[in-house]
Amino acid sequence: MIFDRRTFLKLMGTGALLNLIPQIVLADTAASPAQNIQLTEAITTLIGDLEIGLDLRRMNPDSTEQFRIQTHADELYPVASSFKCFLVLYYFWNTPQAEWQFGEDTPIRSVAVFSNNVQTGFVLDEVGRRIDYYGNAIQKFNDFLLFTLGLTNGMYSWNWPNTPTQGYADDRYAPSSTRFVQHRGAAVPMDNLFTTTEFADFYARLLQPDPFPDYPDSQAAVAATLELLSIPAESYESPFERTFGVPYTGKDGVLPASDSAIGRVINDAGILPINGTNYVCSFMCAGEGEFLGLNILREIAALLEDFEAQNSE
Repeated sequence: MIFDRRTFLKLMGTGALLNLIPQIVLADTAASPAQNIQLTEAITTLIGDLEIGLDLRRMNPDSTEQFRIQTHADELYPVASSFKCFLVLYYFWNTPQAEWQFGEDTPIRSVAVFSNNVQTGFVLDEVGRRIDYYGNAIQKFNDFLLFTLGLTNGMYSWNWPNTPTQGYADDRYAPSSTRFVQHRGAAVPMDNLFTTTEFADFYARLLQPDPFPDYPDSQAAVAATLELLSIPAESYESPFERTFGVPYTGKDGVLPASDSAIGRVINDAGILPINGTNYVCSFMCAGEGEFLGLNILREIAALLEDFEAQNSE
């Protein structure tokens, strides 16, 4: 049985895919502990002391985690546009389903697929107005990250010009002596910092058959989120798309050197299919340069291809 990409993601988001697993390429290829250790050593050695955070998880066919590989996974890194994956779920979560608008040329689709920064501010403002408790649009969004998704970090501001969120901030996440980026031995204060583990936790949770059991209406929001985050942008490839060469579900983010105190930032996170096995991967490269960052990802992609090939024999 062959599914197009959109149908596959819808089924995965609703949990219906679990009933179809024997018919599609999601066979369990459990590796030996020694093979897992070899893969871990190869990837951690590859990254070494580079300012790169990684959280990589191999998922079983039932969407439970088989193992994970982490480097600098709990360090803070500039998020760039990767946080917009949370915003997509936030929109569907807090908008009545009858009012969802995510077709062509809609704001939330523009945010998810094309990373439109102006529309990001308008979506934050629109959804914030639907929530009747105290706080500005940034604070309300962060409360969703904190209390619903269980994240530790949040956005300090979204000061994009000509957007309704310009001038709003959440002082809980202001740059400080405890909120900074470690870069080449220096503590560099920066806005909007997250960890790679938070993104891996998010995407791994979306893969679960019932990711939010306390919220019975959440599965439709999760399915719509997965659908939007699986649509590739025209004339643009994310770091994962450029290096793994496979369609994926996720959201990348890039900060040019001119907008960053530490140089160019390259982030990507999402769900990657490798030889029929789902991996959740979160990657944040802080100031190491695009050439190096992409080469590291290509090496990881090759290691995972070899690992899956060895364990499918």
